[in-house]
Amino acid sequence: MFRAYTRLTLLLLAILLCLVYIIKGDFIYAAYLSIAAFLLGLSHIWFGNIWQAFTAIRRGNTLLADRILNMVLRVDWLRPRARAYYFFVKGMLSLRANRLEEGKAQLLRALEGPLSSEKDRALAALNLAHITYVQKNWDDCQKWVDVAQQTDANDLLIKEHIKKLTQAIPDSK
Repeated sequence: MFRAYTRLTLLLLAILLCLVYIIKGDFIYAAYLSIAAFLLGLSHIWFGNIWQAFTAIRRGNTLLADRILNMVLRVDWLRPRARAYYFFVKGMLSLRANRLEEGKAQLLRALEGPLSSEKDRALAALNLAHITYVQKNWDDCQKWVDVAQQTDANDLLIKEHIKKLTQAIPDSK
């Protein structure tokens, strides 16, 4: 959680030092610090702490990931890749909490965005396949398994889950 608050702490420190330099009358240093504060604030608005939340969810720390995601000011202000991962992590958190419809909506929004790796796209598709499997929607389940197979992910666990779902779908029809 330390890294999640680092940017905000630096932002506050830059603003305070800027005010100190303005009071002292040293406007050149105040200008530099105000530019630094502006850039830190802009980076927080555009990128949030999505990568720390993504790392936390990969390590299984869902509480930390949820707390970090709650620090995002407005989702629509995030850059496209950060927004896609925001919805990816939100979808995974919803699935962990057994909120399938919410997780499905979040993962669909994540797939609309530019997830950076094929492995993440395959994971999102596999989770959507799992949701539709639980809901006994076999056609959609097969569609999402096909999407996961079309990705270039070379992860053994992903290939194993694709195989399991492919074998389970015909048995359930």
